[in-house]
Amino acid sequence: MTPKKRLIIVIGTPLLAAAVFLFRGALVNFWFPPCPIRTKTGLYCPGCGNTRSVHALLQLDFAAALRNNVTVPFLCLLFLLFYIETVAGLFGRKLHLLPRKGAFWYTVLAIFGVYFVVRNFIPALQPIAQ
Repeated sequence: MTPKKRLIIVIGTPLLAAAVFLFRGALVNFWFPPCPIRTKTGLYCPGCGNTRSVHALLQLDFAAALRNNVTVPFLCLLFLLFYIETVAGLFGRKLHLLPRKGAFWYTVLAIFGVYFVVRNFIPALQPIAQ
């Protein structure tokens, strides 16, 4: 990655995060419709709870974010690690915080696949009701 791209990421990410946090009320009310699969079938799709998870993260309620759907906090963690790698690269340090092996990512996908199915049957894994 070129230094210019790294600099754009390093400066732009905190600005974007601050804007999303400041306008979180308007974003939640405008962008997050109800899940059509849950509405029609009664089953939780892989995306069910993501809206509430994002909303909980915007309210800095990490426990509720994890309870609603672990995907969003996991992706935020991955993005944070990528951001740290990018900042370190901007200063000439080469960090590898994100796993690079395919076996790790296949395992993560398998765990998420099982989670998305099992949470339809275990109430403790289901998203918090609105």
